[in-house]
Amino acid sequence: MTGTLHALLHQSLDYAGLFPPASLSMAQATATFADSRHEGAAALVSRFVCPAPRLAELATFLTALPVPVRVAAILRGGKSAGECLANLETELAALATRSSASDAIAVDTLELRLPPDALEGPALRKLLAAILALLSRQPGAARQVFLEIAPSPVLLDQLGQVAESADRLREAAPITLGYKLRTGGSDASSVPSLALVAAALAAAHAHRLPMKCTGGLHHPVRGKYAGADHALHGFINLLTAAALAHHHQAAAAELEAVLAEEHPLAFVFGPETLQWGSRSLPVAALTAARDQFLTSFGSCFTDIPRTELRRMGWWE
Repeated sequence: MTGTLHALLHQSLDYAGLFPPASLSMAQATATFADSRHEGAAALVSRFVCPAPRLAELATFLTALPVPVRVAAILRGGKSAGECLANLETELAALATRSSASDAIAVDTLELRLPPDALEGPALRKLLAAILALLSRQPGAARQVFLEIAPSPVLLDQLGQVAESADRLREAAPITLGYKLRTGGSDASSVPSLALVAAALAAAHAHRLPMKCTGGLHHPVRGKYAGADHALHGFINLLTAAALAHHHQAAAAELEAVLAEEHPLAFVFGPETLQWGSRSLPVAALTAARDQFLTSFGSCFTDIPRTELRRMGWWE
């Protein structure tokens, strides 16, 4: 693996084998996660993604692994702002108790989908203020929290409010607030367009919000693959686009072109520089983009990404 590919992919994959389309049992998912640590995938795989209500179950399956295992906990959220906040309060209290009671797992990331009734204007501002108040009371619950909002024409304004909240939260607790973008799902309608993803990347970067992406990110490069009748986003495309936004301040139109790239040979991973078109990204820029902007992506597979990276000649 070249220096640039290592910088782009190092511990970038949060393993979500419990979720569709893999939908594994806890025993199967934890076994796959354990195997990934012995099959050369440790350089790629980072956290285990788990629903917050199943954390106790998860801990019982991890006794044979080096501890603690880093975990991204998916919070329940809710159909309304009230339900979301009630669930969050309960889950944060449970997480605080668990952090002092279990040595098997270390929940360093929380992910929360915001309810549809509180995504605009004053309603979003009120919801974010309440979320901040709860997080401030439980500063040890996690190191970072990603809020999921579907991309839309008002996303720039929404992320502006999230960024303001992130600044206030940093003053009250050692927690980073970021943005989670869902990039796919069970059918074509759940896959956001190239333009929407590019706009989301540009908006998050404009507001200096760290990001995580998840959904349909099983393949390195965008394209149509067996089992899907629609094109899927590629994680190499996304990570490269994020690095271009972070290092070159690339505009949304250029980010869209990177996201649309379906030819693996267009990405040239040299020992010191990643080349895409006329753009060059040195190792330091890739590392900074991963640390400060697009920090990880979720995938329910560990084998498909590695197999395809090998087929493309990128992974040895």
